[in-house]
Amino acid sequence: TTNNNNNNKQDLLEHDDGTNYIKLQEMEDALYRFFTARVGLRLLTEHHVLSSSNWNNQQSLRDQLLSSTTPHIVGVIQNNCDPVSCVSKVAKEVQRQTKETFGGISPDIEIVSGKMKKDGDIRESDKDDDEEETGFTYIPHHLQYMLTELLKNSCRATVQRYLQQNPHMDSSSFSTISKVSKPEPIRVVIVKGKEDVTIKVADRGGGVPRSVMKQIFTFAHSTSNHQEESKTDFGKNAFTGSHQSALNGFGLPMTRIYARYFGGELTLKSMEGYGLDAYLYLPRLGNACENLPQRVLSSPGEGDSTPKAGGSGTKSSLPPQHLQQQQQQQHHAVMPPV
Repeated sequence: TTNNNNNNKQDLLEHDDGTNYIKLQEMEDALYRFFTARVGLRLLTEHHVLSSSNWNNQQSLRDQLLSSTTPHIVGVIQNNCDPVSCVSKVAKEVQRQTKETFGGISPDIEIVSGKMKKDGDIRESDKDDDEEETGFTYIPHHLQYMLTELLKNSCRATVQRYLQQNPHMDSSSFSTISKVSKPEPIRVVIVKGKEDVTIKVADRGGGVPRSVMKQIFTFAHSTSNHQEESKTDFGKNAFTGSHQSALNGFGLPMTRIYARYFGGELTLKSMEGYGLDAYLYLPRLGNACENLPQRVLSSPGEGDSTPKAGGSGTKSSLPPQHLQQQQQQQHHAVMPPV
């Protein structure tokens, strides 16, 4: 088995396109650990600052992260976070940015809140119908970041496919055309289940080939058009707030890191030639600890987070009994139950 693994690694190193896939995977692993740790450090810092009454610039930070009217919030944690209103707010901003970038063209974004009844069935309602049923404990600016990235990707794909099908379309003619010939709408479905709040973003932007799906969550992959988007807010990185083109491609992997941080998940289902469905799962039971890689858990204590070939991670220098005691004493941030 060892010989076979070594042969496979050698084959990767000698690939025809000259790419060293082992080094590339080491980079991906290192970036994943780094940004996961960064999310945690930033969360603790923001929560501490906003929970303190003695910091002079507290209000300016709160205005950057949260709406001034955000209710039921302690620090950065909101105990009645409403995903319906959050989606509505993000959708309006993404539509504005899309029109600014693509000459006034933007797909409609339909928001559907599916409410789970006591018998387990799902009923659909519009976004204004009894929004409180979907409320759950979460961090609103994390949710806004994830929704922004997903809706941007869907809007970009939808508009690009629309322009391919209508090559002579421009902003002046788009404002006068009939509703039938406008871009296909994006549908956002929100359901609060017994364990998760699930948000599905479904577009008809042509989907992604299976060969590309293997790279979709890598930091080196990007679908953005740097030249068109760099001059507008659509090209602004929601993670850094800058237009730095070198960070293009970080949207989906960062969204998955945010989702996984408290036990959630992001999955993509593509139908090439039709569209793509993104499923964002957010736990609501309050029993999900921080989902950290093992090397993040063991570093910077007695461990070593230096990347090594194969991605197996490095072992702690502590004896087994001491390592077990150290792991038991790890302090995990747990979201309070709904």
